[in-house]
Amino acid sequence: MDIFKYKRKHKKYKQIKATSLYLTTIQFGVYGIKSLESTTLTEKQVETVRRILARVTKRQGRIFIRTFFNQAITKKPLLSRMGKGGGAIKRWDAIVKKGSIFIEITGVKKELAIKAFKSAEWKLPMKTIFFERSLSKN
Repeated sequence: MDIFKYKRKHKKYKQIKATSLYLTTIQFGVYGIKSLESTTLTEKQVETVRRILARVTKRQGRIFIRTFFNQAITKKPLLSRMGKGGGAIKRWDAIVKKGSIFIEITGVKKELAIKAFKSAEWKLPMKTIFFERSLSKN
């Protein structure tokens, strides 16, 4: 009989260093941001980027955020003793792998999309490039 009821989820270091396999193409929009490094994103960072995109495009078009916050980060309270578990969940992070397109936009001109993504990439903790959907089908 197992002593533990639930197994603790550890940070996925190997998954963070991996390259993306399924988020490499634009699915919903026309333009997107492609990551050149693997990292984790917090909810605050993604919300800041969404606000910048909405402000620069003057709420034209539509923004698609293709990240999922599934990495729980725990924190023990201050002045607590060592041991007795990892603590309560402090925040949720999203793992963004190298080569993945995690934010897309549609309904705006290319120049405006480039301007919006350039102003938004300052708030991201990784290097990114502007990516455009190829309309030719082979």
